[in-house]
Amino acid sequence: MTDKRVTPTLIEQEHTEIEQITRTLYRELAERTVPRARVLDLLAMLYQRVAGHFEDELASGFLGRETQGNDELNQKRQTLCKDHQELLLRFDRVVRLAEEGTVQPEWWNELERQFHALSFEVINHENRKQALLDEAIVQANM
Repeated sequence: MTDKRVTPTLIEQEHTEIEQITRTLYRELAERTVPRARVLDLLAMLYQRVAGHFEDELASGFLGRETQGNDELNQKRQTLCKDHQELLLRFDRVVRLAEEGTVQPEWWNELERQFHALSFEVINHENRKQALLDEAIVQANM
């Protein structure tokens, strides 16, 4: 089942919002002068956008049409779908770290390190999704 309201334009808008919040978090974590509440607000906003993006991908059929009839591509698509849950669990761990501990240099270091690792994983996931779409388009045109 697909949701006709989920369009490529909406998905692109979500990517832009996620990127903007991520950049803000990178900057504010590097500056280390913002209150913990600000970091938590940004993380909550980003989590909400990422979780919503994943839900929209699934509602749109998440490359189901593009991979239909190709077992290898469909398996890659299913792996990407499973990644959504793991990425959200990683996100929860970063949020817990932000909520706990004393705001000291070590806390900032670890929070920044974990956030960078998480954002890299999200970017890698999106790149793999785009590569799958590209591969599906190439195979469909063969």
